[in-house]
Amino acid sequence: MLDFDFRDLESITMPKFFILTLFLFAFSNPIMAQSVDAAAQTVKIALAQEPPQLNNMTATDQVSIFVLGHVMEGLTRYDRRGNLAPGVAERWALTEDSATF
Repeated sequence: MLDFDFRDLESITMPKFFILTLFLFAFSNPIMAQSVDAAAQTVKIALAQEPPQLNNMTATDQVSIFVLGHVMEGLTRYDRRGNLAPGVAERWALTEDSATF
């Protein structure tokens, strides 16, 4: 009778599956190329597709969110440490029932 352990099959296929998945994620990014012209103060970014929409309230796709992230700035943002930092707002005041920027 043939003695076969399926756990051996898992140990062989999981690394291959992981490498294939990593490869697919690495090359599925919609951002294809970037070009910076310092003299003209422009940045050109080639996208794999047009953004389906540019409504920051309803955008759910990756391309629209990427573009909106580069053209829209909120009143506040998070710094590298995760703390609230000024965005467009220079200062703000918070009370129990309102926020003033």
